[in-house]
Amino acid sequence: MNGFESSKIKANEIVDIMNINKTFKKKRLRKTKKQFDYENSDEINDDPEKNFRTFYFNVIADGALSSFNERFNQFQIYNNNFSFLYNISELRKITNDDLMKICLNLQNYLSDGDSYDIVASELYEELLVFRHTVKEDSTPIGALSFLKTMPGSFTAFPNIVISLRILLTITITSASAERSFSKLKIIKNYLRNTMSQKRLTELAMIAIENEVANTLDFKNVIELFASKKSRKKF
Repeated sequence: MNGFESSKIKANEIVDIMNINKTFKKKRLRKTKKQFDYENSDEINDDPEKNFRTFYFNVIADGALSSFNERFNQFQIYNNNFSFLYNISELRKITNDDLMKICLNLQNYLSDGDSYDIVASELYEELLVFRHTVKEDSTPIGALSFLKTMPGSFTAFPNIVISLRILLTITITSASAERSFSKLKIIKNYLRNTMSQKRLTELAMIAIENEVANTLDFKNVIELFASKKSRKKF
């Protein structure tokens, strides 16, 4: 059974529950002007189910598969460059030559021309020490938290800190960014088209971080705002 047939069966189950007509809507055929050099008329398909499958279902399925392939290829690139940071204690099992190759790959990935975020040779030397210091089965956020508890660790292991921060801030999906833009369209509509950038940014921040905003004590916020705006002198 192919994807269209299985989707059709599932759709039939849904429409039965919702008591909706199952028939495909038949569109009125448009007559096109025939050019003088046409020998045969174009084949006209008046089957609404076949038209739906060809011009709607297959188009969406192809677009979805293309997006999935692109996303998973991107994840594979991230995994190839950052996978050694998932558990730094496991680096004890690899040779120093392999460790150096890993560091060089990450430096090349995080470089742009003459600019780079880390230095491979320095990252290599830091990992030689840190892989025996970090706890076993330590996650990236656990390793970074462990570094924060060590005095002077950010100075002693700067390249490891930068690498872990980049790994932990890479977005897995674009859902959060899309939600932010959706909020912007709600906040700045045609009735608020003269809103300043500063006000828009602040309102968007409140809307996006609504869970944090709901925990605020408005009384203290109002008093703080009034104290800054008050012009009375006592």
